[in-house]
Amino acid sequence: MQHYQTAMKQIVSLGILLAISLLKGTAGNSNDNLQFFGGFQSHSGGIHAHHAQMRYYTQGLSPAFEIYAGFQTLGKHKWEHLYNFPAMGIGYFRGYPGKREILGTVNSGFLFMEFTTRERAAFSSRIKYSLGLAHFSQFHHPETNPENQAIGTPFNVHFNANYSFFWRLSPHNQLTTGISFTHFSNGAYKKPNKGINIFDFNLGIRHYPGEQKPRHEIPYYGAGINQLPAYNLNVMYAMGKMQKTIEPSQYNARSLSMNLSRQSDFTNRWGLGLDVFYDEYIKAEAKEIRQAEAFKEYIHGAVHLSHDIVFRNLSAIFNLGYYVFYYVEPYKPIFQRIGLRYEFSSGLMAGLSLKTHYAKADMVEWGLGYRIF
Repeated sequence: MQHYQTAMKQIVSLGILLAISLLKGTAGNSNDNLQFFGGFQSHSGGIHAHHAQMRYYTQGLSPAFEIYAGFQTLGKHKWEHLYNFPAMGIGYFRGYPGKREILGTVNSGFLFMEFTTRERAAFSSRIKYSLGLAHFSQFHHPETNPENQAIGTPFNVHFNANYSFFWRLSPHNQLTTGISFTHFSNGAYKKPNKGINIFDFNLGIRHYPGEQKPRHEIPYYGAGINQLPAYNLNVMYAMGKMQKTIEPSQYNARSLSMNLSRQSDFTNRWGLGLDVFYDEYIKAEAKEIRQAEAFKEYIHGAVHLSHDIVFRNLSAIFNLGYYVFYYVEPYKPIFQRIGLRYEFSSGLMAGLSLKTHYAKADMVEWGLGYRIF
């Protein structure tokens, strides 16, 4: 249970970072920059059984519902115009995936960002990305629930992408219809971890209380925001835990990364960097396969390309890497890293990311870093 609590703290930390970003993005703003709303959405769909072992307990409908609250930006700042006036907020999700006696029920708290893709007088289309912490009432146990190969821990990461149409019913109410994809996984923290993928249709209602407010035609740029292109050099040290097989052993993992990037506009940053990975599993393999004794034989060295999508101090990071140095051959030659990073005004950075090999989770990394320039 201590391991589960540690994982939970890491994911909750991500939520705190997002909350800080949202609060900072609206700090000092007058109420004319925000349009608050609340909503309800029901989901009906099914689990994609991507492994033969999952077919028995993933059949049938997987109903769910969510309630949420948030605010619509109205364009006071430049980044709000560039992202077409995004909305953001928090919500609660409850679902009933597959067979209840094996997968149980799931409850999740999440944060979301929503982007408008098309806007007309009578309707609009939007895509919403949600990230949260989910709790499953049933998960794998070798004696009481051995059939459950999808979920290995009670706490899991919850990701959702929802494409919806909003139909205007009145100045304060909108009907929503859409399709969405939902994923639950613990990021290879503990096996089994095949994860759950749900595709569904959804129907809901959104309400905007109070007076409808106009958008800002001229954005506020902020001090120093026009100093582009800008170069960025940072270092990040990250920690995590992983489990390679269904057994009690978990392995500590560490990584050290350096990245040089160039930001040529307000929303994108491109770069390249170096990585050094060390974990106890590599060390165990090196000792067994090569009778290794030197520290350099316990590490993997890599290079990576990076792309950051920038939301002021918060960035969504995407890395594509290739191992160039190793004594023990890695599981796959190419790895990916996706996550979120928040930069404080002092140059300190904090982030949470998922490292994968061809969409197979390797570990969740919790990192601290510093922007050198």
